[in-house]
Amino acid sequence: RKQMGTASKGADADAVWRELTELDPRILVLLGEIAEIQFARFREGELIEACRIDIKQPLSPLSGHDRASMETVELEVRQWSETSNPVQPPQHRTFIVLSAPTELGVESDSLDTEGPPEYIRILLEVPSSDPVSLRDEPLFLYYPIEASRSGLPFLIHGPFRVNSSRTALVPSQEDHNRQVLREAVDLIGNSLDTLLKPESPLRRWLPWALLPLADPEGETSTGRGTLQLELAECIVQLLREKPCVPTTRDT
Repeated sequence: RKQMGTASKGADADAVWRELTELDPRILVLLGEIAEIQFARFREGELIEACRIDIKQPLSPLSGHDRASMETVELEVRQWSETSNPVQPPQHRTFIVLSAPTELGVESDSLDTEGPPEYIRILLEVPSSDPVSLRDEPLFLYYPIEASRSGLPFLIHGPFRVNSSRTALVPSQEDHNRQVLREAVDLIGNSLDTLLKPESPLRRWLPWALLPLADPEGETSTGRGTLQLELAECIVQLLREKPCVPTTRDT
């Protein structure tokens, strides 16, 4: 019985550690103000595993408070284990964060002037390798809304209306969630000129870093939701109408 209890505790500790180390660090970027977080695991008083996440220039609570803003956030993840040989190299990631205030709310259409402001935020990750591996990202309400994919290769955070478990958008709130996505598209459109400047780290990856991962006109029976298809159409239309390809004339 004692051995079974010890094994159970070990399994629980393994599960907790796995949950911590698999945390999406972009959550920390969205929360803002977090410059460093560390996890450490001990067994019988000895350090056996450790993980450290450093965020350079974390977002301020005032980022996008009264007007749209664009910031660069760098993130570094270091992991160590007594069994890792050689030591794992740190993982570096760079994000361009677009922020803008919104009057849309998570629970009410009216703006709560006494509470913290709501934001639309977009995290555009600067690829660190070539070729680039792109994936369909979930929508975010600080944490990923797991059952609601955007169909886009970048993260959109906003005051979406979600179910009680925060795993899916609420079907009855489709109009509200559609407006959140429209404001996100507007934020991208208003930021394109800056993203195309020579000093922008994302410049060489445009427009590919913004393109939907599927052709909205060809997606008719794939199970993609209405909002996802509409979002893809809006992004494609935006990129057709505005300059989005770097040229030697910096446009």
